[in-house]
Amino acid sequence: MLQSFKDRIRGSRWLGYTIVGIISVPFALWGIQAYMGGGAQTAAVTVNGEEIPSRQVERLVAQQRQTLSERFGGSLPEAFSDQMLRERVLEQLISRELLEQTAADANLQLGEQALAERIRGQSMFQRDGGFDRDLYRQILGQSGLTPSQYETRVRDSARVEQLRQAIVGSSFVLEPEARRLARLAGQERRVVSLRYGRDAASAAVEVEEEAVETYYQENRERFRTPEQVRVAWVELDIEALKEQVEVSEEDLRREYESAGQRYRSASEREAAHILIEVPEDATEDTEQQALDEIRSLRERLEDGADFAELAREYSDDSGSARQGGDLGAVKRGMMVEPFEEALFALSGEGSVSEPVRTTYGYHLIKLLDVREREQEPFEEVKDEIRDDLRTRRAQDRFYERVDVLQNTAYENPDSLEVVAEATGVPVQRSEWISRDSGEGIGSNEAVREAAFSPTVLDERRNSDVIELGERRIAVIRVTDHREPQPRPLDEVRAQVRERVESERIETRMREWSQSVIERLNNGASFEEIAAEGDGVDLVEHGWVRRGASDVSRNLLETAFGLAPPGSDASYADLTLSGGTRAVVAVREIRYPEVVEDTLAQTNQRRARIQSEAEFRAWMEALRAEADITRRDGGGSGSGG
Repeated sequence: MLQSFKDRIRGSRWLGYTIVGIISVPFALWGIQAYMGGGAQTAAVTVNGEEIPSRQVERLVAQQRQTLSERFGGSLPEAFSDQMLRERVLEQLISRELLEQTAADANLQLGEQALAERIRGQSMFQRDGGFDRDLYRQILGQSGLTPSQYETRVRDSARVEQLRQAIVGSSFVLEPEARRLARLAGQERRVVSLRYGRDAASAAVEVEEEAVETYYQENRERFRTPEQVRVAWVELDIEALKEQVEVSEEDLRREYESAGQRYRSASEREAAHILIEVPEDATEDTEQQALDEIRSLRERLEDGADFAELAREYSDDSGSARQGGDLGAVKRGMMVEPFEEALFALSGEGSVSEPVRTTYGYHLIKLLDVREREQEPFEEVKDEIRDDLRTRRAQDRFYERVDVLQNTAYENPDSLEVVAEATGVPVQRSEWISRDSGEGIGSNEAVREAAFSPTVLDERRNSDVIELGERRIAVIRVTDHREPQPRPLDEVRAQVRERVESERIETRMREWSQSVIERLNNGASFEEIAAEGDGVDLVEHGWVRRGASDVSRNLLETAFGLAPPGSDASYADLTLSGGTRAVVAVREIRYPEVVEDTLAQTNQRRARIQSEAEFRAWMEALRAEADITRRDGGGSGSGG
C-alpha cells in the first residue's frame, strides 16, 4: 500500500502539493488569533500611539518557530534564532499597523454584502462545497473569537488589501521600455575565456626558507594556540531520563485497557475524484467556467455516466486520472480540509459529493469503500505502549527537575555539586574547548559562547540554563582556563610555508590576468595568448543567454556585465570554482525579434517588479514619517 501511495504522489502534482501543504501546517487564523487575548499586557512596540502587545509578538514568534521546525524535519537551523524570528515578526506587525492606520485615515470601507461574500468564500468555513454557519461558529469558538471580532479583522484585512492594490495597481510600463527590456532579456552573447589554473601557477612558484622565517616573524599573532577552557556541567536529557524508567506488565495492561481509541487502527476511506483545476490568478470568468464544467460532469453522473471514464477523460489530476480518479486509501490529515470534510461526510459506497472547492480547483469525490477502526491486539502494540509510557514519565521527571536545576544553579553560583545532588544527575567534565571548536558538549556553539562569557569565565559563576537540543538542557561552569601561547616556528613551519605559497600563487594569478587584459587592449588575440602555453587554456563558450545552465553563474554574470566588443572595459577577470583565474570577453552580441506574446509577458513581469518596488518605497516613506517606539529603546522612525 505504501508503495502504491508513493507512486500516486509521484504522478499527481495535486496530491503532492496537498501533502506539502499539510506538512507546512498552514495557520488559517494566524493573523487573527494574534490580536486576541485578555489581561494586562506590556507593549512590545508603539506605532503612532497604537500599542502592539508583547504577548501578541511572542505568540507569533512561537507559531513561526513551530512552522519552520516542522518544515525542517523537527530541527530548527541555527540561523533561525529567536531574536531573528522576533525581529521578523515585529517588522511584519509594524508594517501591518501602519497600513491599517493609513487605510483608516483614507476611510476605505468594505460593504456588508462584500464582507459576507468574502467570509462565505473562505474554504475553512465550507462543507460539501458551500458555506456552513455551524462550522463557521465552531472554528471561531475554538479560536476564542466571536463573529463580530472576526468580521472586524476581515474588514481590516480587506481595507489593507484595497490600500495595497491602489498603490500596486497604479504602476505601468511604457511600450518602448517593455520592448527594450524584452530585447535585453532575450539577448545572446558569444563568449570566450582564457583560463589559468592554480596547478600551473603553483608550478611557477618557489618558497625560500628565508621567506618562511620572515613571514612567521611578521605574523606571529596568527600562529598562537587558541584560548581554551575546560568546563563542568550538569545536564537534564529527557532521553537519558527515559532509560531510567521501568514499566511493568501490569502498567502496560492497564494503559491498554484505559487508552480506548488510541490503540485502534485509523479508519480509512477508499476514494476517487475528478479535479477541474482553477489557477491561483484565475479571473471570475475562468472560475465560473470551471464551476460550470464540474456541475456538468455531476449531471452526467446522475444520468448514469461512469465515474472512472469521466475521470480519465476530464480530470486535471493526471496522476489519479489514469486510474479512473482512484486515490487509494485516505486517512484524516492526508488531504486539504474541504476535500477531507466532504469525503468523510459521504455515506454509502458509491455516493458522490457535490462540487467541492479547494485551493486547487473544483472536485467531485466518490466514496469507494469504508474501513472502520479495529482494536489492535495487545501483543502487537505492547512495545508502542511501553515506549509511550516511558516517554510520558520521563517528560514528567524532566519538567519537575527543570525548575530545580535553574533555581539551584542560581542560588549556588559557585558550585555544581549542589545542583547535581538536587537534580539527581552527575557532574560531567569536558576536554579543552576553544571559542571556535570542541569535542562533546564543546561542539555546541551556545555552550562555547556561555563558557567564554565574562560571567562564566572571569567571575567563575554558573551559567544560565543552556538549551542543548530538544528537551535537553544544561548548566556549565569553567574549571580551567588556558591563555593563548605563541607556537614555535618548527611546530607551524608547514602551515607558514603553505600560507606563503598560497599568497604567492594568488599574486601570480592576479598579475597574469592583469597582463592578459593589458595585452588584449594592445591588440593581442585570445588565440595568440593561448598558443604560448604556460598552462593557459582557451575556452569557446559559444552563444549563451542570460540564465544559461551550462555556464558557471559568475562567468555568465561577468560576460553580461561587459561592454560590447570594441568598447572600453570589454574584458574582465574573475575567479572560477577551484581557484582557476579567467579573463572573459564577448565576441559578438545579437538580439531576438520581439513578438507580441513576448512583449506582453515582459510588460506584465516588469509592471509587477516595478509595482512591488514602488510599494516598498512607499512603505519606507511611511515608516520614516511614523513615530515608532520599541520597548527595548530602539526607535525606527519619528513623526514629521
